[in-house]
Amino acid sequence: MRYLSAQDLDGLVAPAMPVDAIELALRDFAQGKVTVPTRQHLDCGDKTLLSMPVIGATAFGVKLVSVVPGNASRGLPVTNGLMMLSEGQTGLPLAVLNAAALTALRTGAVGALALGPGKRSLHVPCGPSEPCVSLRARTRTRSASLKR
Repeated sequence: MRYLSAQDLDGLVAPAMPVDAIELALRDFAQGKVTVPTRQHLDCGDKTLLSMPVIGATAFGVKLVSVVPGNASRGLPVTNGLMMLSEGQTGLPLAVLNAAALTALRTGAVGALALGPGKRSLHVPCGPSEPCVSLRARTRTRSASLKR
């Protein structure tokens, strides 16, 4: 089993890879080939734990994310998380991935797909967050410009 940090993912993932993977994932979801239950949301005081499972024929996994607003005053990230990916037939763990980096890749890929063939720009109403930075980078795979 491998652990893939944000830096690992950045170095391993070519810009077009997430776009192709998300396109396939959305198609599989639309065709009922994967099961994606409603996200679990568990609160304890001001802290929250999010659980996002998914299961398909060839793989399954769960993304766990903690949201701790008090971390901001500690100089720590408010959200932290991991994605565990398992092999679909045996359930053996394949990898644990940095959830924030994975989310940024997914956000950028969905934005690139939203451009679609023939579109040259996409308006994104957001601040200078990491997913938006990722979106700018990923939309380049479709030879498009990003307008804010």
